[in-house]
Amino acid sequence: MSSITEAEQDKFLRFIEQSEELAQHENHLHQNPYDVSAWIRYMDSVDDLIDSDKQRDPSSKAATSSTLIGQDPDLATLLKLRDWIGRRAVSLLPRSYKLWKHHWEFVLQGNRRQTQERSQMKDSDVQIIFFSDQMVLLCFERCLWTLSAYPRVWLEYFAFIKDHPGCMSVTTGRRTMNRALESLPVIQHGKLWSSILEWIHAPDQQLLEQQSPSQGDDGEETTTTTESTMIAAAATVSPGHEHQWIIPLESRVRLLRRYCQFNPLYKSDFAEFLIRHKRWGEAAVQYQQLLNLTASAAANNNNLESSGSRDAYWQAFSDLCTQHPDEVEEAGVTWEPILRAVLRSERQKKESSSTTATTDGSTSSLLEGMLWTQLADSWIRRGSFEIARSVYEEGLQTVKTVRDFSVLYDAYLEFEEGLLEAATLALEEEQTGEDTEGKGDSAPGGRDDFDILLGETANSTVADMELALARAEHLTSRRALLLNAVVLRQNPCSVSDWLQRADLYLDLDLAGQATNALEEALLSTSKAAHRCVNG
Repeated sequence: MSSITEAEQDKFLRFIEQSEELAQHENHLHQNPYDVSAWIRYMDSVDDLIDSDKQRDPSSKAATSSTLIGQDPDLATLLKLRDWIGRRAVSLLPRSYKLWKHHWEFVLQGNRRQTQERSQMKDSDVQIIFFSDQMVLLCFERCLWTLSAYPRVWLEYFAFIKDHPGCMSVTTGRRTMNRALESLPVIQHGKLWSSILEWIHAPDQQLLEQQSPSQGDDGEETTTTTESTMIAAAATVSPGHEHQWIIPLESRVRLLRRYCQFNPLYKSDFAEFLIRHKRWGEAAVQYQQLLNLTASAAANNNNLESSGSRDAYWQAFSDLCTQHPDEVEEAGVTWEPILRAVLRSERQKKESSSTTATTDGSTSSLLEGMLWTQLADSWIRRGSFEIARSVYEEGLQTVKTVRDFSVLYDAYLEFEEGLLEAATLALEEEQTGEDTEGKGDSAPGGRDDFDILLGETANSTVADMELALARAEHLTSRRALLLNAVVLRQNPCSVSDWLQRADLYLDLDLAGQATNALEEALLSTSKAAHRCVNG
């Protein structure tokens, strides 16, 4: 509502003189201008007059809406009078929370009523707009000059901003929230962040509703395309609040980063938010920081997170690093050294004492085989098959439980079978092509030699298939030996397992390896003869 002119003030005073009740309030306030209760009773009296005036109006809802735009001078005068009285009260007592609350509730109620009624009116009927969004914003801004230390004022302000998209720009809204956080002590920031997070996460559901099934939140590029579509759609909407907030992804990410400084445990939710928007690298960074936080808390005997939650963080972190190795590496997360450091520390814990091996090992060993598998998978996704094969072999020579061995061996065998299947399909396709195109004669040292160098001839394809088949068969034949090695790493003093290992070598016609196994068994059992079993 615009500022009150002197002519309007004279009109208000004449109206007050004609009303006995309002005149009594006015005379009392002349004598006691700083009486908060008197001002509240004064405003309540005007509110009663406004309500009674509306009840006396027998016209339809459309006619009632026309009174709000100034065609009925009685109701328009009462509305302006009520606003004028509220402004006088907060001007005399600018630090009175009760008066400000009474005033902004009146303005908000008028804004809601006007929004509902304007949606049913024609544009040609609108002449004067009372209780606009700009009026509400100015009301809150004047209130915050003196009551910026009250969280409730900021919360009401945020609620209005959130429910009225387009009342201000996104930048202004973000700066308003920054002002609120700067005005209040840190201990009260939790009250504000709940409203800020609602505002930040509101566009997620809107994007899901407005995107087609083929679209997705592809980080900044796809999100930018989607938001431009939403902006174009919002431009065609009639005035009102039918459109929605369009908050850039980068602005939301920066606000959530700031919230993570206030609540570090929110990093897990922040990482899930980043994953939804396909920002894999930054999500891996958040999981890494969260794991460091839980590790330091565990070192200080602070039960910040349970072991199950920590294992879940590790699983999510390893999944990200495995499925998106390039993005994670660009974000500065060195996945392989981190994994090897974790496996090394867990191995040292197990070897430190038998008690630790039975307690701590039970939680970490559940993840060890899966972590080795995921590390190999990350190299497979990069196309480095030889490095992946070496990781599988290293893992098989390291794990100490049958469960981890089963997980790792099955993944290794699946990898070799996949290469064999790919080589077989390549050979079939090449043979099919030769049947359709026919074979041509080529001079010695000509095109055939060049194709052999590139691995594109039938001979090289057959060789690849035979090599893949040999590797898969070799891995299958070694399963019993590898499993026996896992059992011996658990208990190197088991005589029967050593004898079984020698027999396995003999079954494979490896007499020299069987002899070496028996010699190694003698060395292992002689050092701890009192601990030998099954002998």
